[in-house]
Amino acid sequence: MSSPSVRTVPPTPASHLLGVGLLLFVAFVWGTMFVVVKNLTTVLSTAELMTWRYVLAALPLLPFLRHATSPHLWRHGAVIGVLLFVVVSTQTAGLAFTTANRAAFITGLAVILAPLATAFLARQRVPSAVWIGAVLCLVGLAFLSLEGTPLNIGDALVLGTAVSYTAYVLFLGKVAHLHAALTLTTISILTNALLSAVWMFGQASLAATPLHLPPVSTWGALVFVSLIGTVGMYLCQIHGQRRVSPSETVIILSLEPLFTVLASLVFLHEAIGLRGMLGAVLMIGGLLYSQLVPMANARKAGQDT
Repeated sequence: MSSPSVRTVPPTPASHLLGVGLLLFVAFVWGTMFVVVKNLTTVLSTAELMTWRYVLAALPLLPFLRHATSPHLWRHGAVIGVLLFVVVSTQTAGLAFTTANRAAFITGLAVILAPLATAFLARQRVPSAVWIGAVLCLVGLAFLSLEGTPLNIGDALVLGTAVSYTAYVLFLGKVAHLHAALTLTTISILTNALLSAVWMFGQASLAATPLHLPPVSTWGALVFVSLIGTVGMYLCQIHGQRRVSPSETVIILSLEPLFTVLASLVFLHEAIGLRGMLGAVLMIGGLLYSQLVPMANARKAGQDT
C-alpha cells in the first residue's frame, strides 16, 4: 500500500500496460497474503512467524549491504525496520482473532490516515475530500462490524497496524529519496528480522519451551510470504509505479481488500453478507474519493495557471 519515491520511465502503451499488470499482481498477492498469514497463525506464534518470514526475506538481499556505508542510511533503515516491525506484528497478532476480510479493510484506513497526519504535522488545512472519505470509511467500518462477530481485540490490533503503517509511510516518504531503494529495504528487513528473533527467543526463554523448525507443512507458505509477498512484491511495486500515474496506482492498490474477500471466501469460507458488502463498498469508495478528488483538483488548478 505504501509508495516509495521512485524514478518514472517514459510512458509508452506497452510500458503502461506492464505497470498496470505489475500493480494488479501486487494487489492480488497482498490481498491473498491475509489468508495465508491467518492460516499460519494457527500453527506458529506471531514471533515465530515474523522471525522466519523476515529471516528468509533478508537472505537474498544481504549482498546489497556492501553498498551500505553511510551512517544516515543505517539509521534511517533501522527506524523503518522498527516501524515495519510494529506494523507486521500488530497485523499478524490481530489476524489470530479477527477475519482476514475485516483486517484487510481496517488496514486500508492508512490511506485516509496518511493525508490527515501529514496535514496535522504541517499545520495545513485538510482537504474536504479527505474528510468526506474518512466519514465514508468510518460508516463502512461500522457496517463491517455489524457483519458476523462484533469488533474485538484483533480489530483493535489491526487498527494499530493502520496507525503504525501511516507513520511508516510518512517516514519512508521523508527519507526514501536519500538512499538506494534496495539497500534501504535490506536494512529495514534485516532490522525487522533481528527484532522478531529477539522476541521469539525471549518468548521461548520466559515460557521455558524449546524452539523448533517450523513444521514442513508451513514451509511453502513461509516462502510465499517472505520471498514473494515481501521481497518480490516490493520490487514489483517499485517497477509498476514507475510506469503509471499516482491516481492509477491508488485505484489499482485499493483493489487489495477485494482480493482478500475472494481469497477468504474460497480458502477460509469467510462469507460476507449484504451489510458487510455495503461496508466494503463504502470503505473502498471513501479511500478512492479521498485520493482521486484532490488529485483531480490539483491537476485542474495546474491547467488554469
